[in-house]
Amino acid sequence: MYRSISTVNADKAHKFFSATGRDIVWAVLGTGIDGSHPHFVKHRNLELPSPLAHRDFNGAEESPLIDGLGYGTHVAGIIAGEMTAQDGEIIGRVSVYDESGQKSEEDVKLASIAGMAPECKLLSMKVLDEKGRGSVSSIIAALATIQEFNSYGRRILVHGVIISTGPDYDPQRFACGLSPLCVEVERLVRSGVVVVAPTGNSGYGMTTTKFAGVRAAGMEVSITDPGNAELAITVGSTHREMPRLYGVSYFSSKGPTIDGRLKPDLVAPGEKIVSASSVGEKSTGGNKVGWYREDSGTSMAAAHVAGVIAGFLSVRREYIGRPELVKEIFLASATDLQRSPFYQGKGLVDAFKAVQYEGGHTGQVQAVPEFQSRTDSLKDTLPVPAAPVATSTLSEEKKRPLRVMCSYAHEDKALWTELKAHLAPLKRQGLIDIWYDGGIIPGDQWKDEIKKNLEESDIILLLVSSYFIDSDYCYDVEMKRAVQRHDAGQVAVVPIILRSVDWSLSPFAKIQALPRDGEPATIWKDQHEAWANVAQGIRKLVEKLNAKS
Repeated sequence: MYRSISTVNADKAHKFFSATGRDIVWAVLGTGIDGSHPHFVKHRNLELPSPLAHRDFNGAEESPLIDGLGYGTHVAGIIAGEMTAQDGEIIGRVSVYDESGQKSEEDVKLASIAGMAPECKLLSMKVLDEKGRGSVSSIIAALATIQEFNSYGRRILVHGVIISTGPDYDPQRFACGLSPLCVEVERLVRSGVVVVAPTGNSGYGMTTTKFAGVRAAGMEVSITDPGNAELAITVGSTHREMPRLYGVSYFSSKGPTIDGRLKPDLVAPGEKIVSASSVGEKSTGGNKVGWYREDSGTSMAAAHVAGVIAGFLSVRREYIGRPELVKEIFLASATDLQRSPFYQGKGLVDAFKAVQYEGGHTGQVQAVPEFQSRTDSLKDTLPVPAAPVATSTLSEEKKRPLRVMCSYAHEDKALWTELKAHLAPLKRQGLIDIWYDGGIIPGDQWKDEIKKNLEESDIILLLVSSYFIDSDYCYDVEMKRAVQRHDAGQVAVVPIILRSVDWSLSPFAKIQALPRDGEPATIWKDQHEAWANVAQGIRKLVEKLNAKS
């Protein structure tokens, strides 16, 4: 893992976009997660917000934060967590081979190691025992629990799931992709949760030919459940450092599905990946030690994709609750390894290209102009188009961020917090700088600060509700001055309708409101879709204002 993070360009996504998985929760269905491992301490990955709680579905009352096999801990460590030399000694146990081909293990010291989304929260859902045994009913029960946590799609608290295990299914009883497990996966995706699944490790076996007799061979049509589910993101394995040279791992299950559909969807590093060991935390001479071990499999590959998507969602929050669009983006931005689509799907997952996606869901992925100089400097190592076409009207020259002020009633603070999160991509891309009264430093004259920002802002957002209209300061001071400046062409005012209220006679009624058609955000079926619509409208306004300057 300490090498594969650069193979999928997650390190670049961290550096340039801070795509570290903050405020994203990913469920890991497996053998549990070792809660004592220091890999998960720095970012408190296993400390969950209420009402989320780690769960065990084996019926043995085992702790979901104990991992007797080590499988779940290894997968979880690829997705999230981080450890540096300041946190303790980092020891990785890796395989070495001598000249005769004999395998042995040796311990190596590492300076640091991190998951694909270091700050992502991990929800341990233990569905396998210490010997790796479990039942389909346990997996389905875990998926049903996630539905309950998310209020069946009404509020997304668990953003993604990795199912690092799956049973064989009986094709005489169930159509491919329609087994009970696959049906539950499809239902979970449609409720707003990203589901990532491995292809399975059945891609290599024995076959018989008339000429050569019994011989080893790659096995096509070998995808396992729940990777057969159409809406799942099904991941095969490739080399941890040189995927273009080595292609798809020999053990990685190959497509198509038994009923002829194109699978897998993506590939990611799954060979000899070093990640957290359930040996956990030990002391040697009083020093804290983080133990890591090497393992291979398509579950390791799926964990890379799960972590990369968690990082993506932390900065492209408009896609939270929209897993089918997330899948489309990651397939469109993958790097073609020039192998059969039944082996590689769309190719190698690429965190850096995905977070820059500006293709309008057409399959065209282009770099955001602001970062073009950065990608040009990395063109020898980063698989981006040689001459990308700008998709924005922004000038190639970097401009100062536009100043955005938000005027809202304090009763609507929770709604403003949600909207602000959806504006994070614009802020992280350096396009806007947001000010609101929460930014007033103790000791400042708050009226002076508000007046200053009323006069200096480029865009003023009016968060309209009955509370806003009832507030003397919001309505008579902030709103009226904002509209005066708007009428004088000095600022762009955007009314954002939060709740149902009669605002037809207000001074700002003549200004185009958001969300679409001025429909209050709180009555949208999916409130996050309303915020995404607002964010898209503000992005267009920012581009228009920058084009004029």
